[in-house]
Amino acid sequence: MEEAELYAALVGVCRQVLNAPGLEISDEHTAAEIPGYDSLAHIEILVRSQQTFGVKLSALEAGQIANFGELKDLIRRKLAAAG
Repeated sequence: MEEAELYAALVGVCRQVLNAPGLEISDEHTAAEIPGYDSLAHIEILVRSQQTFGVKLSALEAGQIANFGELKDLIRRKLAAAG
């Protein structure tokens, strides 16, 4: 999956969960900087990301995500490992 395609799909997940169709997110954005992002939204974004990309994220991995770019990179690594 190309970088732009991964980014667009992941932003799409965030937009759906947060009900924010115009939401723009950069790699550096943290949860605190995104309106409506709370612990429940975080869990929902992780669950939907797993479904969307067909990957499995461990609780440890999920707990170590500090910003949007780290989530994107984690999913990219998982996709690469799945081959």
